[in-house]
Amino acid sequence: MKMKVVKINKMFRSGSNEHFLVLFESYPNDEIDYLVEDWCESDLSGSNYGYHYGWTFVEDEELINTILKDKMKIIENKIEKLKNEKSEIEKHLNTI
Repeated sequence: MKMKVVKINKMFRSGSNEHFLVLFESYPNDEIDYLVEDWCESDLSGSNYGYHYGWTFVEDEELINTILKDKMKIIENKIEKLKNEKSEIEKHLNTI
């Protein structure tokens, strides 16, 4: 299955936030609504006065590739951080 990217626009009193959600499997629209709402609730912007949101599928292949490359960088950084943590734990355990 081809990955899908959802563009979320969260609008609130003092501005708006844009977020891209990468879907690795097929979801019906009501489940996408739930995932989008979940992201909006975890983003604290607009919590005081309320917000509304909308979402659309991203169709622009160049934008999708940019989003996926950015996601890869984030994943690579997380992997590197975990490797460093593992190494520190192993060092500690080897000194016992």
